[in-house]
Amino acid sequence: MGKRAEYSTEQRRLVMSHMNAHADRYQTIDEVFDGLHGCGARIGRTTVYRALEKLVDEGLVSKVAAARGASASYRRIDTAADEPQGQLLCLDCGRAFPLDCSMLQGFADHVREHHGFVIDQSRTVLCGICEDCRHAEDGVPEGKDGHD
Repeated sequence: MGKRAEYSTEQRRLVMSHMNAHADRYQTIDEVFDGLHGCGARIGRTTVYRALEKLVDEGLVSKVAAARGASASYRRIDTAADEPQGQLLCLDCGRAFPLDCSMLQGFADHVREHHGFVIDQSRTVLCGICEDCRHAEDGVPEGKDGHD
């Protein structure tokens, strides 16, 4: 029985190490699984799923449920951040960006005061298309938004 606990701890360490190395983006279970296998790790897909869900429960990893039956995505939470902040998730490239903006706090205050609901800003994710992907789609070089 002790052997199984050690095994689970090692698998969880591998998953967390992978999440730390890719902290700038959300990843599906398959992406985490493929990344670990690409590094030679011997771990099952179900074990990756269980480890990620345990890390979500512990507040170390954020989970974003996908729409229309697509796979959920996971990202390491920056536990060193002084204040909770939202995140912007690019639906094209998968990168996540911190949303360190007073507008989110104002929105959270409004929702609390007028709707009686407290928003967990550390888990707030706004989905859209990042500037780089938008420019790539429009054929505009990076850093140029067409507004001079």
